[in-house]
This record gives sequence, structure tokens and C-alpha cells, in this order.
Amino acid sequence: MPLILLVEDANSIRLLLRQVLEKNGYKVLEAGDGVEALEAEANCSEAIDLLLTDVVMPRLPGPALAARFAQLRPQAKLIYMSGYTDDPLVHAATKDGVPFLQKPFTPSTLVKKVREVLAQD
Repeated sequence: MPLILLVEDANSIRLLLRQVLEKNGYKVLEAGDGVEALEAEANCSEAIDLLLTDVVMPRLPGPALAARFAQLRPQAKLIYMSGYTDDPLVHAATKDGVPFLQKPFTPSTLVKKVREVLAQD
């Protein structure tokens, strides 16, 4: 069962995303921001298969988290998500072809993107 580290600063959205992912057979480790995500990673002895993170967050934004996370868990895949398409941080984060989900998205879109990314070599 793949393990996903879900990082989303909006509690209600994070809860909904977790429910969707768990219903579709994924284990979910969650965090409210990048700092919490790094703490969760440090306390997790299992392999983390995917980092699913919001781009624009307080304390530590998604791209900064992803850079640090890649050093700690280089085998993990990455998906960014954001509702702020005009934010320069979003444009910079997605210019290298990192998989991206534009909020709002449907549960089926989320699951499809997660499956696609996890299936990549």
C-alpha cells in the first residue's frame, strides 16, 4: 500500500483529500505545512512513496519543502497542487514539468493523477 505525505494548510481540504486517498487504497501521513511535513518525515520509518503538497503555504512553501524532502527521500515522487495560478511561486514550481493539480479538482482527478505519478519510473 503506497504511503503519501499530504501537505495542505487548509484543514477541511486536507481532511477531504485524506478521505479520498484512503478510500482508494493509499496510506496517508498528513501535515498542515512544510515544517510539520519535515517533522512527520523524520518520525516515519516507512518508505514515503509520494509527496502531495500545496505550493503556497505559511512557514515553508511547497517548493522549499520539496527541495528538502528530495534530499531526505530521493525515491519519493512529487505532485504540487494550488488554487493560486497567478502566483509567481506556482509558475516557478511547475516550470520544470512537476505534476500539478489545479484547485479545485475532483476526487477522480486526484486519484488519477496520483496513480499516474506513482506508476512512473
